[in-house]
Amino acid sequence: MVAGLTYILVFTPVNMVSYTTAVSILLLLSSIAFRSFFQLVRANLKTLAAIIIFLIVNAAFSPLPKDAFTGAFNVFKGLWILPVAMLASNSFTETRFRRVALPLSIGSAVIAVGILLAVVDWEAPYRSLATWSDSHIGNLHNLNNFLFISLLLAGIVTWQYRDTRTRFVSLCALLPLLLMCILVKSEGSILALGSTVLLLAGLRYRNRFGFSLLVCAFLPVLLLQVFYVFPEQFSSVTGLQAHTLHVRSQIYSQLLEAWSQHPFIGWGATTYKYAEATAVQGRQFLYPHNLYLEAFFSFGIVGSVLLVRWISCALRQINLRAAVQKPATAFALATLAYLSIKGMSDMKLTSYHTVGLFSVCFGLLLGSTNSLSNSLNRTEQK
Repeated sequence: MVAGLTYILVFTPVNMVSYTTAVSILLLLSSIAFRSFFQLVRANLKTLAAIIIFLIVNAAFSPLPKDAFTGAFNVFKGLWILPVAMLASNSFTETRFRRVALPLSIGSAVIAVGILLAVVDWEAPYRSLATWSDSHIGNLHNLNNFLFISLLLAGIVTWQYRDTRTRFVSLCALLPLLLMCILVKSEGSILALGSTVLLLAGLRYRNRFGFSLLVCAFLPVLLLQVFYVFPEQFSSVTGLQAHTLHVRSQIYSQLLEAWSQHPFIGWGATTYKYAEATAVQGRQFLYPHNLYLEAFFSFGIVGSVLLVRWISCALRQINLRAAVQKPATAFALATLAYLSIKGMSDMKLTSYHTVGLFSVCFGLLLGSTNSLSNSLNRTEQK
């Protein structure tokens, strides 16, 4: 369980859907063998039924029902790993997680070194990486997420474990991953990584310094969204002509115009790339490069309200300050924060991969909440 779920978090971005699905099914079958799995499902049966009913209604009333039903099924496939992660969370002891995280960090570093030696053209590193990624793993964004999540894993191991040998090995794994993260030149990933590091550090300290770190973590993210909405003002204030900001602004504007045609129920999951109303100057994009606007477009006002309610209820149950004190939950929180922030610049929401990653992160955090809170209370009493 520990190895399988950690593997999913790290390698999902560069895996084929069929391969990741096979791993998820094996984990699900392993969980079904335990009575506690069905107890957990029964305890959340109303929420599960509400999700299924809404996905069916959303797809049935979509202007593109066939594509919407396919997308709804992909979303549901990504959700089935959530109870598995919740049940397995208590298996993520520090020793077990180290036995899994360290080899995975080393494996990711070996892959990074292999790419550096065999793929990178040092005269045009970005172009060579983009060409290779398009041919082998879909696109460069998949490589970005794999590298940055692997970097987070190596960083968490270095930060959380005190013995010299573990730290030395994880640092050795971290260096080639860091170099690769620089070469891919992903501003959104770098912003997400920086904000995630500041968030973890801010949660670690319970004072003004910690609060200032939390402010620094969220401020760049909020400013980025302002720049996307007002690209002309950004250019006039800074003097920079950012083509990307103008394109994103056009995508967002066109998305909201298309959303206004079906505001309450939405267009349905994974329909954005098929909807002609979302085209920008005749160009059709695969996804709107913003998780939250994609959710608004796909599920409408009703679905967005339900989604916000479910996520807010889940977050209220998670003790974030306690989560950063345990390696496995610190990694889950770091991955969740990275994906949430990266999703504001360049990620697709209604896919099996993305929903599955969020499900694993939430599952590990929710399943560990009670034990983490009790552990934190005992620490404070001492």
